[in-house]
Amino acid sequence: MSPTFSTPPDRVLGIIAGGEKAFVRAVEGAEDKEEFGECDLIDVALTANDTVIGIAASGRTPYVRGALRYAKKLGPKRWLYHAIRTRASRKKLI
Repeated sequence: MSPTFSTPPDRVLGIIAGGEKAFVRAVEGAEDKEEFGECDLIDVALTANDTVIGIAASGRTPYVRGALRYAKKLGPKRWLYHAIRTRASRKKLI
């Protein structure tokens, strides 16, 4: 985001289930617990002034759902991106 959109580097934070090491090697099971997504947002001190964008290929990954549910409690804007195009995917996920 920073170079392309002239966004200060401290304005955008990427979080992935399993931590930074998961960018290069799978961390099995890291995405299977909702509480892990919540804990990661607690660790970065999420506030109502933030925006949370969850990305889940299936639209129902527990890690992402947990993060978005936690964010809902605090009030920031929330978005979910997924790759499913079915009627069921339009159901309210969180």
